[in-house]
Amino acid sequence: SPVPTDQANMWMWSWSEASYESKAFQYWAPKSMLAVPLSTYRFVESTPYSWDYEYISKLMLVEVNETNGSLSIYGEVDHSSLFQSQGERSWWDNRDIRRSIFMGDFVYAISSAGITATNLTTLEESDRVNFPQSTAYDRYAHDDAVAESEGEEWDEEREEERDEEREEEREEEREEEREEERNEERDGEGGRPTGDDSEGSSSSEPSRD
Repeated sequence: SPVPTDQANMWMWSWSEASYESKAFQYWAPKSMLAVPLSTYRFVESTPYSWDYEYISKLMLVEVNETNGSLSIYGEVDHSSLFQSQGERSWWDNRDIRRSIFMGDFVYAISSAGITATNLTTLEESDRVNFPQSTAYDRYAHDDAVAESEGEEWDEEREEERDEEREEEREEEREEEREEERNEERDGEGGRPTGDDSEGSSSSEPSRD
């Protein structure tokens, strides 16, 4: 559990993405250490008659004894404060530590709120980078802007297609006109008498002598 046993009844159920996603946990053989994300939450009274969420989001560091196969808690990386301090907290937002990376003497924990680097020897946080958190309004405004942009692009594509169709129709009409002109020229040539026919007609006339 990500909370002390004596406080477990104060929180909702806990969960871990590692229960169904193998990328969510990491094993670091040089230190025989396993990193597993765990999360939970509870409702707290923020103002009279108003309740809010309080989140616990941790990366549990587990020491693995490869000789006897035992596991023991080594320490934890806590991202809870990143979520409690940043604006809107809603049930549909992801508040979990999603991934972790062991690198030398440090473990990096990655969540939607930021990235932290923790020293594995002292378990002190060495550095962190906070990610800006958007509100529901920001997300809806972004979705609307994307939808509008995609709609404009779709309109432009449709207009281009219509232009191409109109150009093809005009080209077909021009080709039909050219074909009609060629047919008229062939018909006109077929109606004229040839030179041989003229000579033949004149030679067939009787002489006056």
